[in-house]
Amino acid sequence: MSMPAYNPFGEMTSLRDAMNRLLEESYVRPSFGSSRTIPLDVFETPDDLVVIAALPGASADDVNVTATGDTVTLKVKVPSETQKPESSQWTWYLHEIPHGEFTRTIDLPVEINPQNAKATFQNGLLRLELPKVEEARQHKLQIQTGGQTQQKVNVGQSEQQMGQHQMGAGQ
Repeated sequence: MSMPAYNPFGEMTSLRDAMNRLLEESYVRPSFGSSRTIPLDVFETPDDLVVIAALPGASADDVNVTATGDTVTLKVKVPSETQKPESSQWTWYLHEIPHGEFTRTIDLPVEINPQNAKATFQNGLLRLELPKVEEARQHKLQIQTGGQTQQKVNVGQSEQQMGQHQMGAGQ
């Protein structure tokens, strides 16, 4: 009578198959928890830095914004259906909508004046208009050589932005 050869990976493969089956057959997926971040759009206009945050399920009362000269912190509390008293009698099949408390702090690329900031909340989108301090705004200077004006340049633009501006002017 011969003994079959021992295969150490045979047991691991069956464990992996069992775990895959368990995950595939699961009806309730884990919630996003605190690892979820608040999705943002951030862009700059000549006078403002604009931050748009997607906050589905939240109301304006659920949102707290703190702004300093170089950072913005968003805190939001999204309520869950499971917090309702009658939810204990419900049968859940999926529970994927993120809920709980979320915080996101971003470092701003330019300094802002938080005292004159504006915030609006509509259809789950928070829009912050953060006015830039005067020093961070772009100003046009005229460069003169020998008494003749040669070119206007934007102070505060990167070399790439200046190149794009010059290419657009020549076309």
